Amino acid sequence: MIFQGVRLEKSYENIRGQWSGIAIDQESKGNIFNNAVIKNNLLGIYVDSLAECELKNCIIYNNTYSGVAANSANVSVENCLFFNQGQQSVSFSTGGNYTIQYCTFANYGNEESSVQLSNFRCQDPPFCQSIIRYDLHCSISNSILYGSNDDEFWMDSISGAGFQVSIDHCIFRVKDLLKQGNFPNFITDYTTNCLNGISSAKLFKDISKDNFHLDTLSAAENKAKYVTSIQFDLDQKLRDPQSPDIGCYEYQK
Repeated sequence: MIFQGVRLEKSYENIRGQWSGIAIDQESKGNIFNNAVIKNNLLGIYVDSLAECELKNCIIYNNTYSGVAANSANVSVENCLFFNQGQQSVSFSTGGNYTIQYCTFANYGNEESSVQLSNFRCQDPPFCQSIIRYDLHCSISNSILYGSNDDEFWMDSISGAGFQVSIDHCIFRVKDLLKQGNFPNFITDYTTNCLNGISSAKLFKDISKDNFHLDTLSAAENKAKYVTSIQFDLDQKLRDPQSPDIGCYEYQK
């Protein structure tokens, strides 16, 4: 299933912002997208507070702003590919419950981090005298969070709301996040069996052609943790049960 604008001419195939995008209202339940392509929106999917959204085997790309944005929501993302967004691939703010497994976030050509998390929202920037706080629970595993910026993962927390983040068997790129005043102990406190700062040339086949399958010598090969409930990749190729690959694609010879 493809969600895109109504103009089907070849010249409109990859033009951003042709329609507003998909919006899931507050407290809406049972929203599942499986084997979907979502592209050319202003915003791919917006998930409002206390709503639920499940994404499986989806490709989300070429959106003006974020691929997925959620506030105080419940979102599960599995076996999905995100690339060529105008801003973040996913933005989870004002807390919520989020699970990401076997995904590839390839963020090239913009200045925003690919994945952004926070447990609050400032209602009167830049003063922030009025702040909404909400507990954040986020688990990211077997995923690639990479791109052209020094920090392709970013998170912000504030006191007065829970902040639980777990990143396991992932490849990411962070630099300024590790500085004093941010999260200098990020690697030890929030991650397990992860790689930071791997050259993109050792990850994907051909970034210039938006081919985010794994390269022959990709650092993502054989580095994931097997998940019994996810036996196939985005191409419906069987994952190696002993040593699967990180990201939405299993390496293909």
